Amino acid sequence: MVPDQEHPSDAELYRFWQENRTTAEGKRVGGELWNRYFDQIMGYFRKRLGNDIQDAVTETLHAAILGTNFRGEGSFRGFVYGVARNRLLKEYKKRSKVADFDPSVSSLNDVGPSVTYVMDKRKARALVVEALRRIPIDNQMAIDAYYIEGHSGPRSAEMLEITLPALRNRLRRGLDKVRVVLEQLEASGEEFDKSRDVLEAWSASLPTIS
Repeated sequence: MVPDQEHPSDAELYRFWQENRTTAEGKRVGGELWNRYFDQIMGYFRKRLGNDIQDAVTETLHAAILGTNFRGEGSFRGFVYGVARNRLLKEYKKRSKVADFDPSVSSLNDVGPSVTYVMDKRKARALVVEALRRIPIDNQMAIDAYYIEGHSGPRSAEMLEITLPALRNRLRRGLDKVRVVLEQLEASGEEFDKSRDVLEAWSASLPTIS
């Protein structure tokens, strides 16, 4: 039984919880799974939406853990982050300044100033952060998952609910769009050079497709 295992996987906890929802032990296991992801999902939304995120966090965990949609295809972690991504896009659409919000076209700037975007300055320069706010959200999310958060190619694709070739294509197109934005910002000097170096390093490390 899962509760007796020292380090049960997320998928094992989920299966036990689903099969024993009405028992005290099942509820305990479900609570353990919830707690495993609470801080992670809280951080995911705080980085992207600021502090008004309690509803988004609760709805994501409720749908992912209390729901019955996980079929065991892929990792449970990828499934949870896929649910979080869809909830985030729902929030972006609600806050959008444009009537025809489309993540393949709309950018974070279209969503509005209420949306935050916090990036580790050790991994990207300020100009890159600004450029990422101006490219389509689909491309920005791909760059964020693979380069900024450091997930593997397969894990990033799973989180975004796309194939690995599609991820590579979004990354390549996204980096091209960032380069164009940097030129439009008319930046120069050391900051521009360092931002360009970041892009070149990213371009050289696109995920491979075996």
